Amino acid sequence: MSATERSALVRAALVGAATGLRSQWGAAAVAWSSPPDARAGPAGRDAVRAGPWLRGATATAALAEFVADKSPRAPSRLAPAGLGPRMLFGAVSGAVLARRHRPGTPVAAAAATGVAAAVLGAVAGARWRGAVGGRVTGAVAEDAVTALLAWAACAPGRAAPAGRPSTADEAPVWASTADGAPAAGQVDAVPGYEVRAQYAAGSSRGSALPRVEVWHMTSADATHALCGERIAADAETQPVENWGTAATEPFCRLCGTHFLRQGL
Repeated sequence: MSATERSALVRAALVGAATGLRSQWGAAAVAWSSPPDARAGPAGRDAVRAGPWLRGATATAALAEFVADKSPRAPSRLAPAGLGPRMLFGAVSGAVLARRHRPGTPVAAAAATGVAAAVLGAVAGARWRGAVGGRVTGAVAEDAVTALLAWAACAPGRAAPAGRPSTADEAPVWASTADGAPAAGQVDAVPGYEVRAQYAAGSSRGSALPRVEVWHMTSADATHALCGERIAADAETQPVENWGTAATEPFCRLCGTHFLRQGL
């Protein structure tokens, strides 16, 4: 498992844990942190666009739960009616968030991670509320922990690795689209960079039918992409001029974002 895939599953676990504590908060955090355009994030076509209606619905549900949870008549979150929705929202939120941050993350793995974390979060929350005797201060403390988990799950990705050009005069500049891709036909040759393939699980360049999962931007002969993903040393390469064209679809939006931020 690659480092970025592990990171995506950690995000699924965090949002699942938040969902276990507050069933609606994880979904609300995922919706409100989604890019305005489904192709604007590093996952490109794997990202799910959250329109105003979805954001409004999740925010309303989260606010209603914030109020209702303080009632002494609130049902147990471990009862089927409380645990079932948490597991469902944990699965969906975990899968959506993981694929947003890492294209190609297995949906089943991300959903299972979200479900498991939601169950653990629900159990931990129930024990905490039992320990504090159902006091409002205990519920408020739980709110704070839930908000922190949701924020950590949906926070922007880490900065690009060091060691790449950082000044605009080290390479030509081109126009770019909103999703981290250069505008078609705008890429000139950039010395020291190339496009490299990352293959789907179980596939490689030597396979009978190699399946490219996503194209990354790398320094020449490097085994790590600009986004931090590890690339096979014998992976197929393309010239940097193909970046943003049909030949390199699907490509890593996070690589594109880091590349353009360097003034390339």
